Amino acid sequence: LALESKCEALGVYPALLPAAAMQVCGIAAGRATEQRKAGRLDDARWTAASLFAFGKVLVRRDPNEALFHLVLCEAFDQQAKNAWKVNDFPAIEAATRNALVAACTALHLEPRNTAARMKVASLQDKIVGLASRRPPPQ
Repeated sequence: LALESKCEALGVYPALLPAAAMQVCGIAAGRATEQRKAGRLDDARWTAASLFAFGKVLVRRDPNEALFHLVLCEAFDQQAKNAWKVNDFPAIEAATRNALVAACTALHLEPRNTAARMKVASLQDKIVGLASRRPPPQ
């Protein structure tokens, strides 16, 4: 709501809200990366959860906005990256698949969106690679 309010105050609402949301998303993803690198996994999880909540609110408000689905995609991707830190393969797979669904939704809504195309391709590659990295059952 604060982001929406700022856009309204600047007179750029609703046109700039998706772009502003993507900027917030990028900042959050960068912060989660820094937190993981610093060994602060709980903080990185909190950041990913906050990004997820942000993405869910955006998608609920406008399910036809592709960029909002990309925010949600990034939140799932951050969850997967956090799960890699503890080798939680079921969580990695679930988050990666959810990220792919969100990216595919964004691409369906906006077929010419290059970021969505690249994200779909990247996530498909990650899913294929997961099979080879999964430890054997014990």
